[in-house]
Amino acid sequence: GFELGDLGVNVRPSEFVKAAEGSGAMVVGMSALITSAYEAMRETVWCFERAGFRERVRIMLGGGAVTEKVCEFTGADAWGRDASDALAIARACYGMEAR
Repeated sequence: GFELGDLGVNVRPSEFVKAAEGSGAMVVGMSALITSAYEAMRETVWCFERAGFRERVRIMLGGGAVTEKVCEFTGADAWGRDASDALAIARACYGMEAR
């Protein structure tokens, strides 16, 4: 299985990288309910790239403001209409259940 963690709202891109490195996360999820979050999501993906950590983690997006075009814009690996959808995609990718 895998554990779920929540960093909260308005999280700096570097904090996502720090948390993922510290926990050994295989998947990082971000949610957007407003379009102004797109740039921060893109910057978060870039932070993973700059840290040399991008190849070890899948980045997934969810939330009412997220579409396939947003996924492409940010460079994320996958997207879902909401967090539950994204969780189902993560489970399918890794064949795991949440604890």
